[in-house]
Parts: sequence; C-alpha cells; structure tokens
Amino acid sequence: LNSLQDDRKFVSFDASAYKAMKDDSSRTPLFQQAIFRRLGPRPEECTVLDLGTGPFALFAIMAAELGAGRVFAVEANEQA
Repeated sequence: LNSLQDDRKFVSFDASAYKAMKDDSSRTPLFQQAIFRRLGPRPEECTVLDLGTGPFALFAIMAAELGAGRVFAVEANEQA
C-alpha cells in the first residue's frame, strides 16, 4: 500500500490541469454521458467511488447530480 506520507508514490496534477479538465468542453461531457449510462435506469441504487477526485470533485459531483444514491470522493492530496 502507498503511504499518504510519501507523495512520490502518487500521481498528481497541478491546479491548472484540473481546471483544464473541468473546462474541456469536448471531453468532459463525454465523461458525464458515460457516468449517466453506467448509472443505468435506477441511479439511486448505485454507489460511485471517485478516486483521486482533485480539488473540484468533478466526476463525484456529476454522479450526485445524475442521481447516484451514494457518492464517495477520495483524494490523497490534502491541498486538493
């Protein structure tokens, strides 16, 4: 297991990379469509885990807005 005390073992992005993902009008909607399809006809019965959610928790928020019953957003970087 990776230690949370050793950041060298984690892939991380700086704030500008997360902002670029959030503002990417060509790819971000495709992720939203994929989450919608995966949640299926009864999203309230689904649990979503967004690992490495970053400072915006973008996919976790999408899942919640699309009706997922439970959403967990997990980020190892305390500054995110």
